[in-house]
Amino acid sequence: MFARALLSSVAIAVLVSAGSAVQAAAAVNGVAGAASSVQAEPIVAYSPALSRDRVAFAMGGEVWLTDRTGGSAVRLTTGAGVTPTGGVAFSPDGTQIAYSAAYGGDADVYVMPVEGGAARRLTFAGQAEEVVGWSADGRTIRFRSTRDTFYPMYGLPRVFAVPVEGGPSAALDYPLAYNVAYSEDGLRVAVEPQQLINISWKQYRGGDQRRILLVDPQTMAQRDLPGPLGNDHDPMWIDGALYFLSDRDGRTGLYRYDPATEAIVRVFDPGTLDIKSASAGPGGIIFAQLNGISVFDPTTGTAARLPIRPVGDDPGARPTTVDLSKSVIDADVSDVGEVAIEARGRTLLIDAAGQLRVHGDSDHVERAPAFIREGQVSVFSDAVGHNQLVRIGGEGEDVATLLPFETSAYYQAPVWSSDGRRVVYLDLMANVWVAEPGREPRQIDREARATPRMAWSRWGAVWSKNGDRLAYSRSLSSGLSAVFVWSAHDGRSVQVSPSEVDARDPAWDADGERLWFSASNNTPPGHGYLDQTGQVRKPATRKVFSVRPQGQGWSRPRASAVPARRYEGVYAGEAPGSLYLLETRNPAGMQVFSMTSTQALLSIDADSEEAAPVELITDIGGFYPGDLFERFTTSFRMSRNRSKALYRTGDDWKVADLSEGAVARTRTLALDQAVAVVEPRREWRQMAGDAIRQVEYLLHDPTHPTPNYAAWRALYLPLSERVRSRADLTYLLEDMMGELHLSHADVAPSFTDNGGDRRPAPGSLAADVEIEHGRYRLKRIYSAPMFGDGPAAPLDDLDLGAAVGDVIVSIAGQPVTAERDLAEYLQDAAGKPTQLCLSASGRKGDERCARIKPVENDAPLRFAAWLDERQAIVDRLGGGRVGYLHSSDTMESGMAEFNAARYAQHEREGFVVDVRYNGGGMAADYLIQTLTAPELSRWIMPQGRSSTTPAPHLGGPKVLITNAYCGSGCDTYAYYFKAQNVGPIVGTPTWGGVSGGGGAPTLLDGGLINVPQYTMTDVQGAYALEGQAVQPTLPIDLTLRDMAQGRDVQLEAAVAEVMRRLIEGDSANSGLTPAP
Repeated sequence: MFARALLSSVAIAVLVSAGSAVQAAAAVNGVAGAASSVQAEPIVAYSPALSRDRVAFAMGGEVWLTDRTGGSAVRLTTGAGVTPTGGVAFSPDGTQIAYSAAYGGDADVYVMPVEGGAARRLTFAGQAEEVVGWSADGRTIRFRSTRDTFYPMYGLPRVFAVPVEGGPSAALDYPLAYNVAYSEDGLRVAVEPQQLINISWKQYRGGDQRRILLVDPQTMAQRDLPGPLGNDHDPMWIDGALYFLSDRDGRTGLYRYDPATEAIVRVFDPGTLDIKSASAGPGGIIFAQLNGISVFDPTTGTAARLPIRPVGDDPGARPTTVDLSKSVIDADVSDVGEVAIEARGRTLLIDAAGQLRVHGDSDHVERAPAFIREGQVSVFSDAVGHNQLVRIGGEGEDVATLLPFETSAYYQAPVWSSDGRRVVYLDLMANVWVAEPGREPRQIDREARATPRMAWSRWGAVWSKNGDRLAYSRSLSSGLSAVFVWSAHDGRSVQVSPSEVDARDPAWDADGERLWFSASNNTPPGHGYLDQTGQVRKPATRKVFSVRPQGQGWSRPRASAVPARRYEGVYAGEAPGSLYLLETRNPAGMQVFSMTSTQALLSIDADSEEAAPVELITDIGGFYPGDLFERFTTSFRMSRNRSKALYRTGDDWKVADLSEGAVARTRTLALDQAVAVVEPRREWRQMAGDAIRQVEYLLHDPTHPTPNYAAWRALYLPLSERVRSRADLTYLLEDMMGELHLSHADVAPSFTDNGGDRRPAPGSLAADVEIEHGRYRLKRIYSAPMFGDGPAAPLDDLDLGAAVGDVIVSIAGQPVTAERDLAEYLQDAAGKPTQLCLSASGRKGDERCARIKPVENDAPLRFAAWLDERQAIVDRLGGGRVGYLHSSDTMESGMAEFNAARYAQHEREGFVVDVRYNGGGMAADYLIQTLTAPELSRWIMPQGRSSTTPAPHLGGPKVLITNAYCGSGCDTYAYYFKAQNVGPIVGTPTWGGVSGGGGAPTLLDGGLINVPQYTMTDVQGAYALEGQAVQPTLPIDLTLRDMAQGRDVQLEAAVAEVMRRLIEGDSANSGLTPAP
């Protein structure tokens, strides 16, 4: 499967100089300048468009214009935020440009004159609306959108048309379409139904594979392009032939399909760089590769690289002053109340008087600040090109290297002894290291858990007062954690807590001998964090124990009188037996961690039998909702002598002075001066290099060929100096991560960056409408389910009494007509009380009015309606004998959805198990175990009642339905179902992605790359599922015609198969019969 895998160093060496190998276009005429003096230097551009005499493209989030043969390029927009998928298109006469821009919100469709000038906004729906092209007559602009989708997670795209003069948008006939291309005669249509969920996954082969359907617009009959298998996309008709992009032969190149002969040929070999996007224009096809734009001439079969030189200023790369307080990712506090904070790769040093200084620059990142002693802080810095442990301190002090690591490893969670002689830290491979400045570090232990903790989380490690003993917790092979003590005298580590409990958070007592820790006997093992069964048994309350040296070893743990609670931190106070405890608190009714979880600091005399915890600090926030092992990633930090506490509450950072188990004083840090001038180009180069190092260090897949990292650096680092915005860098890194050919190799922008000012979100009435006599009438109303985490339905308001057929008379006092798009009347209305007036007749004086709250996203309400419709279909076709079990994910919410359905339908004789549109999450062991659990016994109860063990027992035949939107954890659901021979599988292949990772450090600006660190095998150890998908035993596609007619032929076939088996009394996986 990886025969075409990674770029070779030879290939990339050719690639770097490819600009000079492509013959530049000849003379240029027009306003953009002459091409003869311009070299084809690399540019990172996308979404190119071609007219008779111009070229438009996107770069740095803006729309640019140059002549058809290249030359100087001028920027037409400012602050547009055009994305690589956003779309740029000329009108048929070449006088206007349509493009998708996100001016302070989601992308909308805009149109402007080609010579520049005011742009007009045409769409208002609050979804990402991306330009696809124009109608042949130039009267409408086509765009894709997930508006009206019923799938909340990824959305299902559809192509719409909006009049160029403005007005309501109308959906094209094709219910699922990412792209639509019409032949010149209008008799044939090429429909690209979907885009990759994991857009960075190159040469993907699975159920979500991009495809082009050849559709008869009259009958909606469809067929796929002839093989071989590949990702086919960007269809374009020229002179009766269909051109398209495909990776069916390896790198994504340009192909031509001849409908008369059915022949497909590759007309342009891309070499070592994929073609990223393409569009047709008069007399040619323009396409973008990672390092430039070219024009292909269909008559000659040749392509010319355009020599383009952008001119003018570069807004996205200007030095910018940023507020570092919005980017905090780690922190520490000293014994005298000094604070060191990691923010945007820099270190904020705040002295005890509150004076702040920013340390660091745009060309390197400083991570994991930790106080060595008063006035001195250590950080892991990559200023020399890889990570070193360095010391920074008072004003004017030079950076001193403490530990000059030679490898490109990554480290976290340093803890210094009180005398500053020793430091313990982890690397991201979960090894435990102890070091003394000036000496070689030594590995003293290693975590046994399968995956490292999040890079910004704290670690349970504490030095004894004299620095000769280290207490720490680490995972055992069981997945539980235990407490160990390492001695500097003999270099040995000894386990001091029992292996059958989960022990963490060690703390040396003030007496210098006792060691406190928290423990639980019903915490699920951490090594099973991927399993659903680990979610069923919640992380439990913990008790506090102590041990002390005894002879040559340690005493048995002794329980304290501290009441059991959900502690996630234990700290010793200044007196023997005095403890501070960090308790995690979830919102009422919530079992798992969320962004709304908080913590509280308590104090207690653990030696007193009657003492109760005293609440000192509440509403302590976290950096992140939790790590991979269900522990809250807290912002709380305590100084070594336990006299100072640092924490975040709301938007404020505070330092508390602790004395004798009480808070003596609290001060809020003044972070208004926590600003820095960032130089984007230096940051982008640094982050590109950091990303390559992270992949080099963290990638773990024994079945996968090792990338040529030297070749990566030769390609991507020079290109990182050519990008013009952070979004461009993301585009570059996505291409790089695609070279891994693995799932979940994602790139995310900064989660600490709010993206600047955003306009208020538009609202939705959660209804389908139709236009009649120039007015909007309600065609369908979506209601909220009885239980669920989704939004309330706006039209459920009883005072309004909304009904199908009602005319929308006014919104917020504005009369509503179909001359404008309905969404335009709902701008800024999401979640806000808004006056809505309806009328059954549409006549004046017949209005009913009420204040409703439009929702920002109605997809959850539409999805609830879709599920109700599936249940009704199964009930009708199955005659009440067949149950319907759906899970929207494999997390807790999906398990709850599954359980509610199985309890309600446990008396059904067979089941359709529907995993379409399941977003995954955990490995689906609980769901499969529940489906396959044998009936162990029956219980005869009074008055004819009976029960089973397990209860309820799901007997009878079972059929699974899958599609491409069953991915990740859902892939395992389908895989286990098939491997356990539970029953047949109906539908289309699953997504096929089960590699994963976690715990990588953030990039300098808070962005992330997800490096795959594990993958799945079968029980014999053979590589399984990743990139392969689960294939149905009864393949049935849901065609565009089926969807247009409202049929679900996959569900119909599944019910028919269950019924056949019930009639025949056979539940074996054989003799599959399609639905009639």
